[in-house]
Amino acid sequence: MTRVRPLAMFAALVGALALPSAVAAQGSSTGSSTETRPATTTFLGDTGLWFVPTGETLPAKRLSGAGFFINHDFSESFTDVSEFSGNVAYGISDRVELFGRVAVHRRIDSDARPIGVYGLPMDYPTIQEGWQTGFGDINLGAKFNLVAPHRRENRGPAVAVRGHQAAHRLG
Repeated sequence: MTRVRPLAMFAALVGALALPSAVAAQGSSTGSSTETRPATTTFLGDTGLWFVPTGETLPAKRLSGAGFFINHDFSESFTDVSEFSGNVAYGISDRVELFGRVAVHRRIDSDARPIGVYGLPMDYPTIQEGWQTGFGDINLGAKFNLVAPHRRENRGPAVAVRGHQAAHRLG
């Protein structure tokens, strides 16, 4: 094993710490002082980041959409569930957002034979064969923002209402 010289380690550490601050110090080239709010979507379609929804909503009359490949692994029956889904969100006003998600194609691979030995995943109790494909679930909802940082308020809580239609049309 080769020893790294302390001076080289120090130089690498200083370079790694200095690079992000140099990038953050760059100004905007547009000259605009308006602040941009993040508008990424969760896998359910509302504003957030991956699986974590936030209290932020889309600005009024803005549209956001994404396509996802989601894979869930369950220990029950060694089940693997894969979904190709699309979602969309629309800002009704600065405080109200409508969102939805459709799992266009779902694949389930399960080692459920013999039935009952390993149990079945709680989310998919109707698995009867080892390999199934078909249409997935539909989720619809609305998010109501109560207080938001972009309005110079220090918190961002919201209330969300969600509906879920389990399709489970697998063949």
